Amino acid sequence: RGRDEPATNRYDKQTDIFGASGGASMYRVSMLEKIGLFDQDFFAYYEDIDLSFRAQLAGWKVAFVPTSLVYHEQGKTSARLAKRKEGDRAATPFTTKQYMKNLPFILVKDMPAGLLWRVLPRFLLAYTLFFLKAFPDGRGKGALQGAGLFWLHLPKKITQRWHIQKNRKVSNKYLWNIFVHDLPPNAYKLRKLRTIWRKVTFRQA
Repeated sequence: RGRDEPATNRYDKQTDIFGASGGASMYRVSMLEKIGLFDQDFFAYYEDIDLSFRAQLAGWKVAFVPTSLVYHEQGKTSARLAKRKEGDRAATPFTTKQYMKNLPFILVKDMPAGLLWRVLPRFLLAYTLFFLKAFPDGRGKGALQGAGLFWLHLPKKITQRWHIQKNRKVSNKYLWNIFVHDLPPNAYKLRKLRTIWRKVTFRQA
């Protein structure tokens, strides 16, 4: 919400949202006792989305509080590794490895079967494009490592999925209504590709 946007009063109203950044959140102990802590297999990136998703499935709400103030340097973990290894702060083998491993974890663990068919085609497209782009950018090893680790952990994630979905308290309709049906704010290339696709198919922009 508001990433890379000028500071305005657009987000000055407290409201429920789907999930919260792990670097800017306070969690109820009772919630963590029920659904568990961060999944250690994620290690870095998207572990907060997984936690928020599990909380929503168990019937908890996530609130955005505009009066709170948090200072957080985006991507500090990957920036440190990039500076030490190759001096590239934008994209590193480490972040690529984590993305390729962790993004499908969320679908396998958390996405209800009734919604998976609506999300999976777009996910596979974005995931494949990110994987292929990693090789000419010098991040191919990280992409292969991340994809390999995903398949290595897949049986464990399927077992976790069974427990998570078994205890689900909310409907598919509720989840679909609280999803943000848009690309991430910083997915500039995917947004450009979407614009071209809409022009080609004569769909409204």
